[in-house]
Amino acid sequence: MLATRIGVRRPFPAPLGAWRARYALRSGSILPQQRQLNATIVTEVAAPSAQKDAEKTTGNIAVSEQEHLLYFQNVFPVRLALWDVRSYLTRFQPKQLTENLLRHSIPPNLPIQITQIQARMKDGGAFVRFASDPALTMEEIEAKLQEHLSGPGKIHPWFNPLEGLNGWVVRGKPWLEDLAMRYPSRRLRVEFEGATDLPQEKLYELFRRYGRLVDIVPASPKDNPRVAQLVFGTRRSAIAAKNCLHGMEVGGIKMRITYERTHSWARALWDWIVNHPRVTIPAFAALFATILVTIFDPVRTWFIKNKISRSWHLEESSAVQWLKRNTVHLIGGRRRSLDDERAAWMDRGDSAAQIQGWLGENKESFIVVQGPRGSGKRELILNGVLKGRKNVLVLDCENLAEQHGDSNVIKAAANQTGYFPVFSWLNSMSSMLDLAAQGTIGQKTGFTETLETQFRKILQNTATALKTLAIENKPTAKPVVRDEDYLENHPEVRPVVVIDNFLYKAENGNMVLYENMASWAALLCEANVAHVIFLTNDMGYAKTLAKALPDRVPKVVTLGDANPAAAEKYVIRRLQDTLEDTTNTEDGEVKATVERKPLELSRCIQVLGGRLTDLEVLALRIRNGETPEAALNAMVKASAAEVMKAYFLATTGGWKPEQAYVLLRGLAEIGEMKYNEALLDPMFGDSPEAIQALGAAEMISVAAVNGRPSKIKPGKPIFRESFRTILEDKVFCARMELNMRKALKAASVSGIQKAEEELRVVRALGLESKGWFGRVHVSEREKYLRRQIETEQKNVMGLEEEMAQLKTVLKTDA
Repeated sequence: MLATRIGVRRPFPAPLGAWRARYALRSGSILPQQRQLNATIVTEVAAPSAQKDAEKTTGNIAVSEQEHLLYFQNVFPVRLALWDVRSYLTRFQPKQLTENLLRHSIPPNLPIQITQIQARMKDGGAFVRFASDPALTMEEIEAKLQEHLSGPGKIHPWFNPLEGLNGWVVRGKPWLEDLAMRYPSRRLRVEFEGATDLPQEKLYELFRRYGRLVDIVPASPKDNPRVAQLVFGTRRSAIAAKNCLHGMEVGGIKMRITYERTHSWARALWDWIVNHPRVTIPAFAALFATILVTIFDPVRTWFIKNKISRSWHLEESSAVQWLKRNTVHLIGGRRRSLDDERAAWMDRGDSAAQIQGWLGENKESFIVVQGPRGSGKRELILNGVLKGRKNVLVLDCENLAEQHGDSNVIKAAANQTGYFPVFSWLNSMSSMLDLAAQGTIGQKTGFTETLETQFRKILQNTATALKTLAIENKPTAKPVVRDEDYLENHPEVRPVVVIDNFLYKAENGNMVLYENMASWAALLCEANVAHVIFLTNDMGYAKTLAKALPDRVPKVVTLGDANPAAAEKYVIRRLQDTLEDTTNTEDGEVKATVERKPLELSRCIQVLGGRLTDLEVLALRIRNGETPEAALNAMVKASAAEVMKAYFLATTGGWKPEQAYVLLRGLAEIGEMKYNEALLDPMFGDSPEAIQALGAAEMISVAAVNGRPSKIKPGKPIFRESFRTILEDKVFCARMELNMRKALKAASVSGIQKAEEELRVVRALGLESKGWFGRVHVSEREKYLRRQIETEQKNVMGLEEEMAQLKTVLKTDA
């Protein structure tokens, strides 16, 4: 609390003490002129330090028998809460405010002597301790004071210009509490100490002078202590009543008055929110998500449109393109035409023309380009069919499948589509909040979004951007054409979505991404929003796409390796580009290969086949100075090491090394195997799972006839030569053969044990019969079991002999 002392001129001689001044005032020995002067000039009376300490500890103002208290309201702003800044504006200037109070609030004809002022910043008022003429009653002082404050001299503070100052005589013993979290309110709690409580009529009589009362709730006989509640129309009226009547005794009943905490609609709403977390937390989560969607979705759609149309990409501008044509291209030599990009794919003009025709059809369906890895699917579509076409979006599934963690997958998908901004940290924070809420309220709040949910959001925004690009050139002239009709009749304006490496590593838990991507592509096709082209090397694409679009048949183009003539022309073209672009005159091997070694190059290409990636490696090695034969040998050795590591040393993959060895051995001999022949091998046991897994791992490729598997070929043409190289390793072959015979022996032993067990059961049934001369006729089942045991036993013995020979090889060869 802030106590203010203000001293000005003294009306009595200096030697005259404060007690003489009071005595003169009480005895009436002051002349009228001096009494009037005393009303405007305040004498400073210092309170003892012990009295100040008592006021701080007890909260009561020490008043002598000759002194009384006045309470002035509306001196300071009422502090409504901790964050109320109005009280801070007058916190450091209380003296000026109290001087203004003393100068203008007390009437000139009121003979009182002020001895102390106690400011109440939180209540917005101040207590004034004064001494007066005993002949004046408190009612007279209060009446003159209110008459003066309501007359022409009424004071209006700057913070409340509509309501002036007001003052009352304090009839009780005010309690100057400074509780930090207790703020004034319109509702008062009146606690009675005594034999009984005051009736409503008496309460109304006491409290009505301070302002209009809204309601009085009398004390209940069951309450202990007995408490009544009074509700004022304004907060300042309640403040004045509390400070003036607290501690007042009426007929032996003492009143203790405190503020009753009011429950406003805001407070009631907050209490309801806190007390119902199972409803409010999910509601806030939904509201937060709605705000994010409303604010950021248009921004993300704009970035996706920019990514697809490349309208804001600097390298796509005409100025940059002109600069490249006249600087970089000239420095690099001649300008390359499309022939050197398509030299190896001259035999695929029909496929390109067919895809171009499909892109111009009204009825949409999936376009699938299937072929082994490195067969030029991406080059055919991007550098051939879609060369120079606007609004092309490429999604690389391999990049998504290689990511570790959900956040990295979302970042990769956002980068490919242009989805921005992405708050990857928000999902981690949401996971922690969701976990905390689950431990608190027993259920999840829904803050956390799964990988599937976030991926769907990216695809939905991308679909919105694709439709916006598709209809941006729609004519606006009347009659107005619907978007659906415009897109159906103008397939050339639809953007193209290319999904590369579809079903790449689908067995590693990425199937949820491919299923959502297929469903999203089906929606684009059904709504005629975009053309969708799938590039895949997986033979099982039809099953996934059929789930997404069951009523339409995909349009399929199957690519294989290039023919030897086109492959040889491609390599020679690459080598000729090296001779034309390089300034090194010692590049003799490239020149010799082009001019004098076409036969050697042809033999190498016969081994490599028409696989683009292998042809690129061959051309690169020849450019680095190797002969075609040396380059081929190095590539075969590297490929053999790759096969060993990927298919025989790997511990998991859905197949056994012995099963891969069966296919390797068969393909090395004749270059292809019948699918059913491999399936009936004892190592596979008539189960196609291992063959499908090896096909997905690209060790083999399965050719189909009329939709059914027909033949098995090496995954790459170079693999056949690699398989032959591996078969030259006697130790490896002996190890594989030994493992195969162990497996066959185990199967034979298991068959013998089952036959012996069944034979015991058959004999126990007593199915044999006795014939002439005491001969026993054995049942046919028993004969069959005996023959089976004999055959399996011969197999076991033969396998053991072969295993002994193989072990000898392993012991002798390093």
